[in-house]
Amino acid sequence: ELIRRRGTADPPGGRAAADDHLGGRDSAANHPGRNSAAGHPGRDITAGHLGGRAAADAADNSSASPLTPPYIPGDCKSVWAQYSLLAATEAHRAAHMDKLNKNGIPTAIYYPKPLHLQTAFASLGYRPGAFPVSEDAASRIFSIPMHPYLTAADQERIVGAL
Repeated sequence: ELIRRRGTADPPGGRAAADDHLGGRDSAANHPGRNSAAGHPGRDITAGHLGGRAAADAADNSSASPLTPPYIPGDCKSVWAQYSLLAATEAHRAAHMDKLNKNGIPTAIYYPKPLHLQTAFASLGYRPGAFPVSEDAASRIFSIPMHPYLTAADQERIVGAL
C-alpha cells in the first residue's frame, strides 16, 4: 500500500515503513493542505525532491507526450504541497496516469472540474466554454507524489515511469 490510510496508528512495520514509501506518512493525501516538513527543523522540503530538477528533466525528455512542469519564478520558492504536470492532451494525461498507476505510483487530479462549473458556483450562471483556458487545463493536469519523505530512489522510480 503506497498511501497510508488516515489515522493515528502507525502501519505494520512502524513509522520507518510508513515514511519509506511513495505516499509518505505526511503526504498530501493524508493531510490535505499541510505543506511543511514538520519534525524536520531547517530542512528545505524543495531540496532534492521531485519538484526540482528530476521532474523537470522527466517532463523535458518525454518524447512520447510532452509534460509541462510548474513554473516558479526565479525570485520565488514553492512549498511543493503538490506537484502537478500539464500533459499535451487529455489522452496523454490518461496514458501517463495509467503508466504511473501500473507501476504502483499514485496520481491525483485535484480539480477535475473547473471552479466555474462546480455545483458550489452554479448560481453564478457560468456554462462550459465560459473559461476555455481553465477548462483546457482541467482536462490535462494531474499530480504526482510530492512530500518531504520522498527518497532519491522514489524520485528515480517516478521519473523512470514518466
